[in-house]
Amino acid sequence: MNNIFGYLLKRYSQSGKRIWVDAFLYLVTVVCVYLLLTGSQVGASATPIIIEQLGLDVHATLLTLTISTLILIMYILRRLTYLNFKITQANTDSLVGVFNRRKGTELLQAEILRANLHRIPLSIVMFDIDNFKLINDKHGHEMGDEVLKDVINVARQHSRNSDIMVRWGGEEFVIGCVSTGLEAAEKLAERIRLAISEHVFSVNENVTASFGATSYQLCEELDDTLRRVDELLYRSKRGGKNQVQCELDLDDQDIALQ
Repeated sequence: MNNIFGYLLKRYSQSGKRIWVDAFLYLVTVVCVYLLLTGSQVGASATPIIIEQLGLDVHATLLTLTISTLILIMYILRRLTYLNFKITQANTDSLVGVFNRRKGTELLQAEILRANLHRIPLSIVMFDIDNFKLINDKHGHEMGDEVLKDVINVARQHSRNSDIMVRWGGEEFVIGCVSTGLEAAEKLAERIRLAISEHVFSVNENVTASFGATSYQLCEELDDTLRRVDELLYRSKRGGKNQVQCELDLDDQDIALQ
């Protein structure tokens, strides 16, 4: 009986339809049963007969209510866990486990708003795995996927919890460096670059990555910032790969021109 109930509860809680309606109806059912057994309102005259025939007493009624409430709580917790899983799944790249481009864009837009309101520094790092197509062609896409996972694991190990790590597309990644100036972002990029180049990958190949880093300028659109950092990344590619190209922020440029 317990196995059957557990199975039904599991299947019921995994259903994506009528989530809170079902939970509400269950609660109403429990309350109605409780009112009937305790003789409240309409069921008052029938309750003594029911209790006498079933051999129930007040303690049994309260126990029934308690168990029903615990089941309801368990159902709600299971449902909340399921919903949290679905939300996380929708916001995360399924292969490497970081934010996908849609969610990453949303988070970066929020940080840009915060930077504009409070004049908080914000920097963007973009990096791309060097010669990734050759790795796929030589070792196959499954091994290529393993390289992607290893690269992002290394990057996460050498970044901060506050950094927004995003798979931007293919083998290209973006890191939103929150409350971080350009100098610190460049150091972060260099730290990750060095760690990737020194990491031993399962393909027995020397895997490297090229980086670009820039700082967000107040009132600038996200697309403009990304366009600049993308150009810096490809400057790294054209300059020999496995390096960090960093753009001076506007204040430093102004000083240099004076």
